[in-house]
Order: sequence, then structure tokens, then C-alpha cells
Amino acid sequence: MAVKIAREFKRRLTFSLSPDVAMWVKAKARTSNLSRSALVERYLHKHYQEDREALLREGYEANYRISRDIARGSLSLQKKVLPKY
Repeated sequence: MAVKIAREFKRRLTFSLSPDVAMWVKAKARTSNLSRSALVERYLHKHYQEDREALLREGYEANYRISRDIARGSLSLQKKVLPKY
């Protein structure tokens, strides 16, 4: 899956890596036919997406629990208002 990010929104960052990680990035970029920057961006973007999905999942689960609790709490009122068919 190709990650497409608009060029005008990219930001240049400078950071240090351990020699082992730097060598791994260089070798992996070469075998993947990517620049080192593109490789690092691909890996970071993957983790960013996983974090976003986890937050969304957490929100949906909380919404489900709240809706379920409201439905359970209002069930006795529904039985009083709506006749049983």
C-alpha cells in the first residue's frame, strides 16, 4: 500500500539514530528501492495509523457502552409506556 502525502505538508526533521538502526534503515531503504526518508515515513505513518485506529476503536466502544447503559436504564420506562405486543 502506497502512502500518499501531499508534498506541501511535509516538514523536515532532524534526529539521531543508533548506528545499528541507521545501518538497518539504509539497508532496508536500498532493498525496498526507497529513500531513507520515505522508508522512515512509511514506518512512522503505519504506527500513526495504528494509534489513530486504537483511539477511534476506544471511542466507539465507549459510545456503545453508554448507548447500551441508556437502553438498559430506559427499558423499565419503555415497558410502562409501550404495551406489550
